[in-house]
Amino acid sequence: MTTYDGTNATGNVLSAGQDVNFTVVQGQSNTMYLVLNGVPTAIGVAAQSASVIGSMGAGFTVVGLTLSGTLQAVALDADGDLIVGAGAPTFTIAQSSGTSFTIGQPTTAAPNSFTLTAPSSGATGVFTVTAAYPDSTCSTSGAVCTATFSATGHGQYVVASVGSVYEVWAPPYTAAPVTLSGVTGSLQLIESAAFDAAGNLYVVDSQYNGGAGQILAYAPPYTGTPTSIGAGTLSDPTAILIGPDGKMFVSSFDNSSVFVWTPPYTGAPTTLTTDVTTPSSLALDSSENLFVSNFSGSAADEFVPPYTGAPTLLNGTNMSASIHVAPTGEAFLLDIGLSGMLEFTPPYSGTPTTLTNGVNNPEDVVFRGDGTMFVVQPAGVTLFAPPYTTPGTTVSISNGAGVAAALDDASDLFVAEYSNDNIAVYTPPYTGAAAKTLTASGIVYDVDVSR
Repeated sequence: MTTYDGTNATGNVLSAGQDVNFTVVQGQSNTMYLVLNGVPTAIGVAAQSASVIGSMGAGFTVVGLTLSGTLQAVALDADGDLIVGAGAPTFTIAQSSGTSFTIGQPTTAAPNSFTLTAPSSGATGVFTVTAAYPDSTCSTSGAVCTATFSATGHGQYVVASVGSVYEVWAPPYTAAPVTLSGVTGSLQLIESAAFDAAGNLYVVDSQYNGGAGQILAYAPPYTGTPTSIGAGTLSDPTAILIGPDGKMFVSSFDNSSVFVWTPPYTGAPTTLTTDVTTPSSLALDSSENLFVSNFSGSAADEFVPPYTGAPTLLNGTNMSASIHVAPTGEAFLLDIGLSGMLEFTPPYSGTPTTLTNGVNNPEDVVFRGDGTMFVVQPAGVTLFAPPYTTPGTTVSISNGAGVAAALDDASDLFVAEYSNDNIAVYTPPYTGAAAKTLTASGIVYDVDVSR
């Protein structure tokens, strides 16, 4: 028996029963229960957990604390519909090349799901997914029962400012951290570090051996001698950002300036000074508009590329400590002396809203790609979903220690715990105890995760 997507056995074949047995009982009506197998014309694989990113065409990347993630295999018929139920195939996954991954095969309870665990960061592999039926469905003309895809393990480095040095943990974070060489002096105001797309690390050295400050650049694995950027130009740098196009933005507190370097950061920078007064932090939105928080003067400024025009002024109430921009466009300002946060909505020139519901003395703010906001406070990290009016889950922190946070590509939450001298890592949905703790050599002020 065969079904089609057209009348009178025309069009595409959708399902078939190649060997259908049934019994007819004489002298009565008979109801026939038949299961036809869907005929696949394509096999698809997609990410099913937050620790797997990418696509079948571009390749998958397995990220997170364990470099393990769940994917889903599906069969599609000629009309692009999923084949599910009793007529769906079973799947097996095999690796055909690359460094050996651990594969968790689909089960009866989860017939479409399988797991991949990379043996190490940077490991790559090519895999074949095979659909199977109890009959000869895969021999049907036009049937496609195999497909290939690739996957790469990507462990992300963690960097933290610890006392007057920076320490770096390599995945899977079981070894002691590396202390970066060449960073000396006490860090002032907002300590900051940034990674570029190639994994190079740039850290703020506010004192520069008693001097005015510099940016130190390290190549992976961050054990070599750094190169210096901005020495003699910067004066007490406070924050650094690397944009998607590689531009480097550095706020210079004593210069009341923001300097913008283009790769490879060897030429003279562009200098932004209009309305910039003792800048304390930086943020970029999805359009690469630059937001600068000011410790005095206007609370913050928004500069539009190429950053040469007059900025939009964001007016706050106190001395601005930092600014953060949501994927949905809202700008949040942390003001010293204000127990809540100021929320500005585009075009940012109006009066801000003060958020106090679930917000008390915030120290840092980070955003997940879906817009979820994580507000770091001494007692814990509180999650807010857009439009950010009602608090959700709160991750408790002992000893009133929360000062900063960062997210990796699997949405694992790394929290710098000031009083505990460590970085605690929480996995989605953030309702349990810390999945891992990274022990630092002293007080932790800030944390960042490589791209």
